[in-house]
Amino acid sequence: MQPVSAEQLGEAVGACLRATQGDAEMGEALSEMGWAPATIESSGKAVETDGMTIRGHSDNRAVIMTTDAEGDRARSCAVVGRIPSVDRYHPSAEAISRIAGDPVRREDDVYYWLIDGRVAQLAPTGSREEPSLRFFIMQREDSE
Repeated sequence: MQPVSAEQLGEAVGACLRATQGDAEMGEALSEMGWAPATIESSGKAVETDGMTIRGHSDNRAVIMTTDAEGDRARSCAVVGRIPSVDRYHPSAEAISRIAGDPVRREDDVYYWLIDGRVAQLAPTGSREEPSLRFFIMQREDSE
């Protein structure tokens, strides 16, 4: 996985924010923004994603994963992207704050936002050698 640029990260986060607004179907909204369904393969075989849809964009190195409300599942959208270095994590959080507003809480390196009835989280993932981040947004149960 190649590192995402700040612009690509912003576009992917913005796509998740727009796709989880209101009652619109997330897959349709993301498709309109150029995010197409994709598959993950391991050893030449498709990997089961357990009800999640993986999406990619031809001009973006980030990956978007979604789940639609089903049973006790909330609608959610996650952006996963590799970053060039661990030093880019906090500036990435600051850039997301310019899109989503100030976080309501921060615990060590994990940031939390409340955005129009949705809960969002940014967390570091990966390793020091291959750092990544995950931005996750979902509708709160009491927002429906």
